[in-house]
Amino acid sequence: MRALHATAATLLVVLVCPIPADAAANPCGESEPIYAVANADQSVTALTVHTNTDKVIRRSQPFRYAGFFTTAAVPATSEHIYVHQSDTYGLKRPTFTAVSLNDDSVSTLRPALILTRPPVVSADGSRAYLRGLDDVRVFTFADGTTKTVLTLKSISTMAVSPDGTRLYVTTSTSKLVQYLSADGAHVTDVVTGGVPSSPVVSPDGAFVYVAIGGRSPKIAKYDAKDLRLVAELTVDSFSDNLVPSPDGSRLFYRDAKSIAVVDTTTMSAATRFGLIGSFVLSPNGGCLYAIKPVHEGGGVFRMSSTGEGLRQVDLGPGVRTIAFRWAKAKEGP
Repeated sequence: MRALHATAATLLVVLVCPIPADAAANPCGESEPIYAVANADQSVTALTVHTNTDKVIRRSQPFRYAGFFTTAAVPATSEHIYVHQSDTYGLKRPTFTAVSLNDDSVSTLRPALILTRPPVVSADGSRAYLRGLDDVRVFTFADGTTKTVLTLKSISTMAVSPDGTRLYVTTSTSKLVQYLSADGAHVTDVVTGGVPSSPVVSPDGAFVYVAIGGRSPKIAKYDAKDLRLVAELTVDSFSDNLVPSPDGSRLFYRDAKSIAVVDTTTMSAATRFGLIGSFVLSPNGGCLYAIKPVHEGGGVFRMSSTGEGLRQVDLGPGVRTIAFRWAKAKEGP
């Protein structure tokens, strides 16, 4: 990693690699690239990894290290990885960086807002939604402009529908609110009965899943059109990192003890994996990659999304986040 400081490292590019003979048995899908972001030597590098070999193909040139909290997004039609870094202790200014998938350029984006929370990037890669304390602003990548689209007290977390038409916002005052994403026009809202967070929209845009904290933590399923409560599941502890499978039949989430899976048709617990950490699913839904927290020993782990074949993947030190390119959006509600 230190050598990157002394050389003009080639930036993240997906290469055409020979596919091993056993690629058909790979639950992740053939030749899917993983994008990992690692902190080391006070800088950050983005890695492209081949899922069939678990080998790093390319590394980006290093760019600024800003802190401990890192997220990454790779929109379906974008040619960039968008990386947000934030120091949870507030000692360093957060950064928002675009890493090109095509050449060696790294751009630090400067929206008119200090991003203490991760932005939500639209699926088409054209804009990012930024959460202020009492407002939401849209940052347009093409021209670098920032526009306030709605004002709301106590905003906590956000999600955008796969087709980009709806914005779902939770507040620390127990509300889930739906807006039109283009102009922030209010659609509807609902009181959740607890502290909602981590909203995620099903791939077909039909449902919104929300983690609800409180004395009796739940995962709630709402109709995406009118926020009618469809069903809810009581869980053992507060949950986050909600990720639906590509076909919408399962919902994966993280709690204090493990990564667990919900059958979304019945909203019942399906299975639980003995693994803790932030995670992503491969685009075909067949593979799960998780990053163990440092106090659990750290490391990146891969297994099938049904829980078989757990193995550690050596991506080098300091990996903070991993991402796949998003699937293309389907029709919304």
